Amino acid sequence: MVTYRQAWLEFTQGASGHVRGYFSDIPMKPGLAPTHSMYPSLERLSDPTNHDDTVVEALIFVDMKSHLSGDEFWLAIKRMLAVGVAKDKIKAPFGKRRPKNSIPAKHHKKPIELAIEPGPTRQI
Repeated sequence: MVTYRQAWLEFTQGASGHVRGYFSDIPMKPGLAPTHSMYPSLERLSDPTNHDDTVVEALIFVDMKSHLSGDEFWLAIKRMLAVGVAKDKIKAPFGKRRPKNSIPAKHHKKPIELAIEPGPTRQI
């Protein structure tokens, strides 16, 4: 069983910038000052004794989650998205897009052809 302290040490000493926030998907930087709002913090998703449900998230989002219920938290996030779009701070299309005229590499793979030769036929 991994303790809360062990999980934190593993993150801060072994992460090298490859850990992303659970709710925000923002890259976490363990070198920030503990007073910084984007300081990575461990968040427990369920029972405090269940260390398997421990995730990393920026302190500001952990604070929001502690003040709001789960539904209120996601409602606030949706509202911020709507306001950001209305104020032209967030532009559609949302999500990651491939560059124009690019084709995913997996579509370039040659299909595997199975050569099935007919076997002897039997008549009954």
